[in-house]
Amino acid sequence: MSQRNRSAQKQPQQHYCPIIFHGEDAHSCGYCKTLDESGKNVRTPDTSVSVGFHVYQLPANIYEKMMYHNMRRSGVYYYQPQNDKTCCPQYAIRLNCLEFKMNKNQKKVMKKMDKYLETGTFHHEESKENNNSSTSEKDPKKRKFEDENSIVETITNNFRKLLKENMQKIVDLFEGCNNTEKLKEQLEQVFEKQRIQTNQKNPNLLSTPIAFSIFGLQKKFGCKEIEKKELAEKIVSLLNEHSWEETYHISIKIEENGYINIELLDKQLKKNFEQSKQKESTQKEAIHPRLHEIKTVLMDSEYREEEYKLYQKYQKIVHKEDDSTPKGYQRFLCDSSLLNVDTDSTSDKKPLKGYGTFHLQYRLDNKLIAVSVLDVLPTGLSSVYFFYDADYSDLSLGIYSALTEIEMIKKESEKFPNFKYYYLGFYIHSCQKMKYKGQYSPSEILCFDTYTWVPLNDELKSKLEENKYFTFNEQAEKKRGLEFEENDGLSIFFNREIIPSQLLNMLPLSTDARKRIAEFKKVFGKDLLKGSGFAFYIDEEDLDTCE
Repeated sequence: MSQRNRSAQKQPQQHYCPIIFHGEDAHSCGYCKTLDESGKNVRTPDTSVSVGFHVYQLPANIYEKMMYHNMRRSGVYYYQPQNDKTCCPQYAIRLNCLEFKMNKNQKKVMKKMDKYLETGTFHHEESKENNNSSTSEKDPKKRKFEDENSIVETITNNFRKLLKENMQKIVDLFEGCNNTEKLKEQLEQVFEKQRIQTNQKNPNLLSTPIAFSIFGLQKKFGCKEIEKKELAEKIVSLLNEHSWEETYHISIKIEENGYINIELLDKQLKKNFEQSKQKESTQKEAIHPRLHEIKTVLMDSEYREEEYKLYQKYQKIVHKEDDSTPKGYQRFLCDSSLLNVDTDSTSDKKPLKGYGTFHLQYRLDNKLIAVSVLDVLPTGLSSVYFFYDADYSDLSLGIYSALTEIEMIKKESEKFPNFKYYYLGFYIHSCQKMKYKGQYSPSEILCFDTYTWVPLNDELKSKLEENKYFTFNEQAEKKRGLEFEENDGLSIFFNREIIPSQLLNMLPLSTDARKRIAEFKKVFGKDLLKGSGFAFYIDEEDLDTCE
């Protein structure tokens, strides 16, 4: 390659990020409360401890690395909770969206939204119907079946359909039956009640006892009996005639006792079913148009009066706070120091509209009902804040928005494989209202001492009940709070210039400034400082002017 061509190649960009480092600070906590003399909840006095600093320009990938050191931003202010000192330890949490599975409550939220869009009514009426329904209340098996995922439901429906369509072939198995019409009626009932059951230990393994039901009818009608395993083989041959294994990418096996086992082979099946279900839904909507439409619009992060009015209403009704101002709102949710830059990449291609901060608007029939403030980063979306119209509280918009954003990530990951994480901010196990983030599974939280991700499973939650702060990953090397004497990787921003660390000792720094530099090095660590472009900001007040 010629020198000219080599120089024409794009190189990773170098950005210096001056940091105005404030150091450690203790302040009142918004997560734990105490009672005043009148019995009202008030914030605790100066029990929340964090390290804070301002950054006004920051490449997106560098912020991502900071999040992996338990740092978060609020506007252009950044902070790292000191979990070994603070009253309510805060651990960074992330979800791998490619492995996410909705729980029952999340499925109900999606059904509730679909119901509202279709009928224009909330679920109040549905709850009354449920109270009057004997099947869902009195038959737990029926209720459990209704909660099964769409794959199992679809296979079950198609299995019933196949049995009905091949009624005569199954009737032919009843040798010596003298009342065919009655037999068909009985088989019709058996087919209608037939269920594909999910194995509790292995959700990818399904089974059906159809051979048992047919065997019972043979005895009832006094026909020549065929063993259950042979009956199961006859049913499986019907499935094979219709290429079930190829169509649904499954493996069908017969147990000695006559059970038919169906194993789901890979995740592609789920995708196929979801696409099929979406197609059916589209066809249904064409026949029966929905009363309402909800859509999302990704907007650049800037002040909009419409959004501020919604935020103001949200704060007043949901949080009982009536002191918001346009300036405060802009500083909190519009201002951002994130750049549309990844210093580790030379590619021009970026997910969504590029890196940085955006407002995802949720519009119902073009009316703004919610806003999600998001940071688009190289490996996923970081949720900054969410606010909504309290008039639509019954739609559980917080959960609905999270599920919508998870789907956005999954879709975008098809073009950008590394774009797969949903960063939900901090998980605070000691605060009941912040534990909901652990319901998006499988999530990981960050070990504060080793800066490694650990699965947020029942075992870890149980340990957090006993100790709100401890080292999650004992096997990993400790990374936090390590001192390093040399100034390798440390830059100084002084008098509008970047100066190398070698010249640091030539500056007449005050004792306070030297203490803050030492704390800065300890908080960020050598690994994070190296190659990040961070520069410790020094102004005239940091200089010791005394002779």
